[in-house]
Amino acid sequence: MFDGQLRATLGDSGVALSSEARGWVARTTMTSVADGITLATTIEEARSKALWTGERSLPSNDPATIRKAARETAAMLQCGMLGANDASQPYSALMTRWLTLCADETLLPGRRLQLAHEIIALNSEFAPAWLSIEEGSGSIILHPTLGDPAGARREGLSAFARFHALRPQASDGYAYAALLTDQ
Repeated sequence: MFDGQLRATLGDSGVALSSEARGWVARTTMTSVADGITLATTIEEARSKALWTGERSLPSNDPATIRKAARETAAMLQCGMLGANDASQPYSALMTRWLTLCADETLLPGRRLQLAHEIIALNSEFAPAWLSIEEGSGSIILHPTLGDPAGARREGLSAFARFHALRPQASDGYAYAALLTDQ
């Protein structure tokens, strides 16, 4: 959850995230420092064991800059909570890898796929990682210079099938599945 000072600075309930799932808590706070603002984010298990902690320094306390950083942080936390809510009941080592994947949007598809495969090796029932493999494969189809499109197509469609076997009611993944077909 974003702290009161951050919420007041943002003045925008659209970026506020408060999430508790099966004992997992996500929290972001804002602190003024000499050269700007620091956003500190923690995801804890049962409010006692930090699973992931990250800090982001902003060079300015400009509300637009803070709002942009808060939206990015909220997106990462939503990704983290998607993992925490998975039916396979993830544990700390798995969540640490998942949050690494969620936190860094600059990861190239190859590295994202590698992290997702590491997660699958820890728990083959962790549906969000299968969806991440499908999405990473779709990125390679969109940008063939990032990898082998034929291999990405096969891997992505296989991941889509596995994801939907784990979550038959989910509507996630259909856009990438369409992209991964030969049509």
